[in-house]
Amino acid sequence: MEKFLIKRASTSASASENKKRKLSETITDQPINEELEEKKTLNVENQKKERKYQDQYIQFGFTFIEEKGKHRPKCVICLEILASESMKPSKLKRHLETKHPQYSNKDEQFFKRHENALKVQKKVINKFSTVSQKALVASFEVSYLIAKTKKPHSIGESLVLPAAIKIVTAMHGEAYANDLKSIPLSDNTVSRRISNISDDILKQLLNRLRSNYFAMQLDESTDISNFSQLLVYVRYIYKEDILEDFLFCQTLNGRTTGNDIFTLINAFFENNEISWSMCKPICTDGVAALTGSKKGFRAKVNEISPNILFTHCMIHREALASKKLEPFVNEVLQDAIRVINFIKSKSLNSRLFTILCNEMGSDHTKLLLHTEVRWLSRGKILLRIVELKDEIRIFLLEHKNTLAEHFLNEEWLAILSYLADIFEKLNNLNLSLQEFIADNEIFDIKKIKDIILLHLENLKNHFNTRFEKFPEKKLGWIRNPFSININEMNSELSLVMNEELIELSADENLRIKFNETTSDKFWISIKSEYPELSKVAVSTLLPFATTYLCETAFSALTVIKNKYRTKLNLESDLRVAVSNIKPNMETIISKAQAQVSH
Repeated sequence: MEKFLIKRASTSASASENKKRKLSETITDQPINEELEEKKTLNVENQKKERKYQDQYIQFGFTFIEEKGKHRPKCVICLEILASESMKPSKLKRHLETKHPQYSNKDEQFFKRHENALKVQKKVINKFSTVSQKALVASFEVSYLIAKTKKPHSIGESLVLPAAIKIVTAMHGEAYANDLKSIPLSDNTVSRRISNISDDILKQLLNRLRSNYFAMQLDESTDISNFSQLLVYVRYIYKEDILEDFLFCQTLNGRTTGNDIFTLINAFFENNEISWSMCKPICTDGVAALTGSKKGFRAKVNEISPNILFTHCMIHREALASKKLEPFVNEVLQDAIRVINFIKSKSLNSRLFTILCNEMGSDHTKLLLHTEVRWLSRGKILLRIVELKDEIRIFLLEHKNTLAEHFLNEEWLAILSYLADIFEKLNNLNLSLQEFIADNEIFDIKKIKDIILLHLENLKNHFNTRFEKFPEKKLGWIRNPFSININEMNSELSLVMNEELIELSADENLRIKFNETTSDKFWISIKSEYPELSKVAVSTLLPFATTYLCETAFSALTVIKNKYRTKLNLESDLRVAVSNIKPNMETIISKAQAQVSH
């Protein structure tokens, strides 16, 4: 009986089957829904079909612009730009009739004239902006050259621009020359350009100094306005090399004591976020205000950073060492100075002497004026006297001057020639001795020999006093790590440095590299392989040996700030003139506003 009955499924089984059925329906319905969505999207895209501008739309007063590949209508009357969806005759016509009803009856030619006027206006604007931008670039480049050549700011407008216009007119015609007239080169404009360039150079230098150790040299001098100017140069490591550059030039108001100098430099360091801990050796010329151990600049610096070393300018030490002369030698030098002053102190004597030299066919026609300036080479002055000794003798005899007797004295001439030679050697340490006398008659030189030997012996003693001996055993490996005795260096170097030096000296590739480059570049290039040796070597090579850069900057300062430009604030001009860092013109120009000259 039971087999003929249809059994009722359990509730749980029924529920399970319902879930399966719904799940299968969902799965089968899903692709259908996706297809419907795709169809809807296609319909929407078809509805939003991109419309292109048609030439006949000009009758409604519309041209077009293109943005991201889409045409957008632009009214030639009010210049309003509509959405790309408005590119329909009905919408364009509605705009014309509602906003410009007075032009609704105008013909197509009327609107074409407005369209052409827009195109011409656009060309003028584009040309103006292009010329304006090029004029801005030219203005900066010319201003940079003016500063580099230390010329007055007014030369841009008074000479450079008129000359450029004349040249271009002659070469290419007035059409091209007219573009040059838009270059702004007024006095104030050039001054601003130079200031902007100077700021960029300083910014680049400060970024380099904040992350590297640097050495410093400084000196103080007085300009033509009787203001005391403090000049500072730095020497630092940058891109596998040691570079030198101008840091700043500022006026010392009032006194020039060590405290005043320190206050000025310290304020500059604080304002520009430079740490004294990054400054290692400082080179000065040895004046008390800079080197005083109690109140000088050195004492103030050591209060903040006791480990900073101070060095004395080697050229200054050389000048001091060579200043001591024996009585007879000094007498010859003073006689030579009197000869120069007799001829050069009066303009008439100077002109007559020039005429005499021309008549005698001399290579030189003038004497060099003697002054007690440290950097002036006495050797050149005395050499000129030796070369013109015959002309000077004749000139002095014609004027009945008793100094002419010296030029008949062979001993006196021999000492003079020796002085010319020795001073040339002292003031140009890298030059060989020059032979000045070739055709002199033979005479008894025993007395001259004794004087020269005595002077040379005294020079030797003075130089030994002024210059300490180079510690060859301790630092000789810096000069050439491949030619030293390793066994002798064991006691002078640490264990790590000694091991690095042994390994370095055995590397033939580095030996070749050392011979092909400078020592500073070599030691910087191996800092990752031999860090201890590189660190000591670079710290030894980094200090300035002289304050020569400050002296050359003072020479540039006297050219820039002269009697015609006494009120000039010269730091920007001086930085651009003497700095080795090239300004980033693109960055500077991008921050400036383009304005053409009127």
